[in-house]
Formats: sequence, C-alpha cells, structure tokens
Amino acid sequence: MKNMRQNPFQLHSLIHNNLLLAVALTVAPSSASAISVEALEKLIKEVKASEVATRERSNLNTTLINKAENNINLNKKNIKINKQGIEVFRKTLDKSSGDIETAQKTVQGLKVTHDSNNKGLIGQITLYTDKVTKIKETILPEEVAAIGTLSLRRCAGTHQVTWNKCVYKLGGKGPKGGIIFKIGHQGNHGSEVTPEDVITAPFGCLNVNFNGELKEYIGSGKDNTDVILNKKCTGSLAAGVTTSFKLKGQGGWYLPSVYELRIIRNALRTLGLGDFNNNEYWSSSDNGGNNVAAYTFDFENNYKIARERSSLHSIRLVSDF
Repeated sequence: MKNMRQNPFQLHSLIHNNLLLAVALTVAPSSASAISVEALEKLIKEVKASEVATRERSNLNTTLINKAENNINLNKKNIKINKQGIEVFRKTLDKSSGDIETAQKTVQGLKVTHDSNNKGLIGQITLYTDKVTKIKETILPEEVAAIGTLSLRRCAGTHQVTWNKCVYKLGGKGPKGGIIFKIGHQGNHGSEVTPEDVITAPFGCLNVNFNGELKEYIGSGKDNTDVILNKKCTGSLAAGVTTSFKLKGQGGWYLPSVYELRIIRNALRTLGLGDFNNNEYWSSSDNGGNNVAAYTFDFENNYKIARERSSLHSIRLVSDF
C-alpha cells in the first residue's frame, strides 16, 4: 500500500486489472444465470472510461505535486536571500552605531574647544576693559566723559574711527563732505569747499554800497557773507544761496573771499581735484566801496577781476571745521 500511494500509475494499473477480473468473474457461466454479449460490451466500455478518468486525475495530481515542489524551492531561495539581507542590514546597523559614537565624541571635543575659546575671549575682553578704565583722565581731557572713560568717535565725512581727535588731510573729504583746501594744526581744523559748483548766479545787491565792509583777506569770507545777508538785498544774489544750501544734510556754508578762492585754486585745481572749470567764481569781496562791481577770481589765469554785480558767474561755498 505504501508503494501504491507513492506511484499513481501503479495504483491505476491495479484498479484496471481488478476491474477486468471483476468483469471476467461476472461474465463467467454459472448454473444460476448467464449475461448477454451486449451487456458485457457495455460493461467493458464503462471500465475503459473509468480507466481514462483515473489516468487524467493521476496526471493532474502529478502536475500539482511538481508545482508544489517548485514553490517550495522558490521559498527556500527567498529565505536564503532574506537571511543575506538581514546580515547586510545588521552590519550596516553596526557601522552606523560606530559612526554615531564617533560623531558624539567629535561634538564633545568641539564643545570643549568652544568653551575654552570663550574663556580665553572673555579673559581678553576683561583685560582690555581693565586697561581702558585705568587710562588717566589727563590723556584726553576734552574727550573724557568720566574718569577713566574715553569716547570712541567716527570722524564726520570719513570712515575713520578713533579714540583721539579726528585728523584730516589736504585734498581729503571734510566733515560735511566737501574737499579740504586748508588744514590747520595737526590736521584737526581747517576749511572745506563744495565738491562741485553750487549754482550760476549774479552777485546781486545792485547799487548797494557796503562802505568797504567786504574784505579781501583770507578768513573774511564768513563775515562778508553775514554783511551781505544783513543788507537784505532783493532779487537773486550769490550770498543768498548760503541760507538754504545743505551738503549731505548739513548747512553752515558761506561765500569765500577773493583770496580764499585763490587758496582753493592753488591747493586743489593744480592737483586735479574739485572739477573746477576755467571760468570765474564769485567772491564775497567788493572792490573797495564801489556800489556797482564786486570781485570774481579767474581760476584759469589766477587773478581777481572786478565784474558788474549783475553778471552771471559760478559759485562755490566754503565751511570751516
């Protein structure tokens, strides 16, 4: 029976032989009865049909068994692949754990370095603060807000930052943004002129006698401008521009005297600074009591000229610091 369960074809053959034997026994003559030839043929056909059906079922079972064996083999391969993948993942996990540990050590090292740098920086700041607060008051008395405290300043019109007084240079930018044409002691004081022509206008104050108040010398320009404005002359006038003119938001400009214009010309024009043209510029000086004329200064030929106050000439303004 064990062999027949393992081999479907043996089982089929045994069943076939038993059926034939049964048929033979059935058709054997006996004293009790007899079977006809037709009935015997019919019985044989039924046996053959049963044999065919049994064989087909046997083939189907064989096919199903083969498929099952293939599936089992495929599952075995998949299990092997999965085991390999698990092993690779385990190795990757181990490596990642090592990387995390290394990163943690690196972060810890950076933190130690950062804390050390901070301590050093704090120490330097403390030392510097101690030095600053211990500076004697007598170093810069005009700049000291309290004993041991200095004022850090940014020099107007420049990028210079200093604990000391601002130092300016000839030809450099002045506190109001003009060009420095005259510099005083140690560069702390001087005069600046507007970097370009402000306007072209008449001198104005036609037929007004200033009685010799409009001087020509260096340093008289501001006083001359105040004298002209106090006359309250009507109409357009050169000095009138000073009341409203601002450079970078800063006012306080005046019309220079004739010899201040000469200094401007000699200090800057020869250096190629200021974009001065070859024309004449109005000064705030008149020609000594004449109520018709005032002085211009010729930048091309370097001398003063008496012009009618109604004539148009360029204007540059000056400010002291």
